[in-house]
Amino acid sequence: MLVKPVDYEAGKRYPLIVQMYSYVDGEFLTDGLYPTAFAARHLASVGFVVLQIKKKPDTLSEADPQIHLEGYRSAIESLDAAGLVDRSRVGVVGFSWTCWYAVNALIRDPKLFAAATIADGLDNSYMQYLIFGVGAYPILRQMERIRETSPFGDGLKKWMEEAPGFHLDRVQSPVRIEAINPGSVLQEWELYASLRIQNKPVDLVYFPHGTHIHQKPLERLESQQGTVDWFRFWLQGYEDLDPAKQTEYERWRVLQRTSPTVQPTGASTGSDSTVKRAAQSLP
Repeated sequence: MLVKPVDYEAGKRYPLIVQMYSYVDGEFLTDGLYPTAFAARHLASVGFVVLQIKKKPDTLSEADPQIHLEGYRSAIESLDAAGLVDRSRVGVVGFSWTCWYAVNALIRDPKLFAAATIADGLDNSYMQYLIFGVGAYPILRQMERIRETSPFGDGLKKWMEEAPGFHLDRVQSPVRIEAINPGSVLQEWELYASLRIQNKPVDLVYFPHGTHIHQKPLERLESQQGTVDWFRFWLQGYEDLDPAKQTEYERWRVLQRTSPTVQPTGASTGSDSTVKRAAQSLP
């Protein structure tokens, strides 16, 4: 399902956000399927094309994220060929199960997405196996089925070859991570800590009393507006002048300056002076 900007002009190329999870055919699309990190209409109102993609896992194996990666590549190529999008300014949102797909894409094709949001999800990596292996038996067996072995003894070699956590050195995109409740912090810690230790641009947003699918209005607002602000900064070179957000932007500018691989897309250089700013905050 494709959402175009409200002031869409034929022939103009727009930044693209790919939202990975699902949709219901024939139903009006507001956020995406869920309000956690998905913000389709909000993004369209500020100049993005948004593609909502339905996950279609065919096999519980390493082939699953690869099949979806080929689908994302094909979608971006098609929209680029149609003159709708600027393929150098494409972002991705992974939520829950599709965090695995998003992280895999950031590793396997580092230049495909110029920014990413990962929200409260599985990536079937080593640390998550250890966390969920105690008290979450079905998830443990699920990960063992994906890798066809446990990460012990001879099986560790296969895990090191395939599990995302061992290949995060390949990630080049700025990554915004949403952790919802204390267990989610542990779940996302391998991704966050690895990127931060490598001085890669990463931000961790914590909802201490949140739910997997956000219910409280303020949590929905923080999640969705955070997604909008993140992609506007990295893909449009835009900052909101709302005083309450200035600390956040200061942090992101530091990430921008210190990153060994990332340049802001949509601005002529990486300097603060080139970043466009809004006259007032978004509603």
